[in-house]
Amino acid sequence: MCIISCKKSYYCQELFSQAKKTTYKANLMGRKVIFLVFCFLSGSLFGQNQTKIFDYIVAQDYEAIQQSFTPQVDVCILSYEDLLSKNEAVNKLKEFLTKNKPVQYTIKHKGNSKANQSSYLVSDLYTQNGIFRLFVYVSEKNGIFRISEFRIEKV
Repeated sequence: MCIISCKKSYYCQELFSQAKKTTYKANLMGRKVIFLVFCFLSGSLFGQNQTKIFDYIVAQDYEAIQQSFTPQVDVCILSYEDLLSKNEAVNKLKEFLTKNKPVQYTIKHKGNSKANQSSYLVSDLYTQNGIFRLFVYVSEKNGIFRISEFRIEKV
């Protein structure tokens, strides 16, 4: 009787040990899958967040635009060109958008640097007074992406 009990006990221990190994492998695999999904989504969200600036412009959401800018922004609007503080840049953009009420935009092109530390976006901005080409340069500093340059030209 004692021998059968010991054999059962050993068998149970072996099964328990195998179950622990299988559970560990499943946990590890689950973590890898979650990590890969997170990486994929964060990359997709990063791309979406970059194009949000055009949504802000069409909606004329100046507070969101200001938060998207670096402290100093290189601004070129038609014949005007200067390096401005983010507040001045927003005011200059507001002045342009007041005269040219935006209706919609179409992304024409976007690209990233090799190290993914900067990117650019090119869009056609449709306004009540015509179409303008909008160039946006986005740079990364301390893991935060901000707009450091934008240009508006008549198409």
